[in-house]
Amino acid sequence: MDYIKFKVDEAKLLEIRDFYHAEIIDDPKQKYHLFIKKLTNGVIVDGFSSKKGFSVLFSGQKDRILLEASLFFEKPKLSNSHSSTTSGWEDIEEQIGSDEVGVGDFFLGFYICAAYLNKKDVEYINSLGVMDSKKMTDSKIEEIAPMLERKIKHFVVRVSPGKLTKMHEKKWSTHMMLVKLHNFAQAQLIKKYKLKKDINIYIDQFEKEITYRKYAGTTIVPNRLVFQTKGESYYPSIATASVIARYEFLQDWKKMERALKCTVPKGAGAKVDKTYALLIKKYGQQKLDPYVKKFFRNYTGAKL
Repeated sequence: MDYIKFKVDEAKLLEIRDFYHAEIIDDPKQKYHLFIKKLTNGVIVDGFSSKKGFSVLFSGQKDRILLEASLFFEKPKLSNSHSSTTSGWEDIEEQIGSDEVGVGDFFLGFYICAAYLNKKDVEYINSLGVMDSKKMTDSKIEEIAPMLERKIKHFVVRVSPGKLTKMHEKKWSTHMMLVKLHNFAQAQLIKKYKLKKDINIYIDQFEKEITYRKYAGTTIVPNRLVFQTKGESYYPSIATASVIARYEFLQDWKKMERALKCTVPKGAGAKVDKTYALLIKKYGQQKLDPYVKKFFRNYTGAKL
């Protein structure tokens, strides 16, 4: 599949939307995804907004998307004209990667994503500008993640603060939790899409391989595991997984803020302590418990 992406003003965006009678996206989880239209020739037209403005993406077969785009733009060129071999990735072959979000945050749980990519998928994520989610703005993540979720095979595991607290009470360390959750996400991805056992699985290394295998035990996936520190900078599957995991985390964070009617700082520092103490005073401990990890210092250490 090929792609062409254009930055446009609002007038051009509306012109294209109205021309195709595109379906307007009315979903709080996809506030940056404005519309979508699937044409009979296989071309998909998407409209997006971000803090930097508006954009339109045409995806499909090369000749067809060039034809569609030429209705609105002069001499359109493919967005993925840069080769995936020059994107800086260590490997662009068929692969699985997993990454996690929420480990250092007192509020909310852990979000682990496993993602599968082939060569065409790598070209696609390159065209969207996918990289380590920690190097991307939240607005950029919210713009491109819905497209990734629609086109990339993935599986997300959400673990509530309450469930994490129960794991901690069983004397599970954070690393043990992460091993079991990464392994579960990988296994479910393989099962869901019937993926082969000879596909490499790349993991952003947070634990020594020997310990990882010990924690995973007999349930460990049969695929070859490759561990890499800061793996999201080396392997596109890890980078993609990090973006999707971050996106799901951000959506739930916004839901929480709406429920608590408060802007909640991320992390586990002094600002979090202050906000948590104010929320306890306003709502009481019982209402806050579902949102926080009780085994964090903040649970008993936050004071006004």
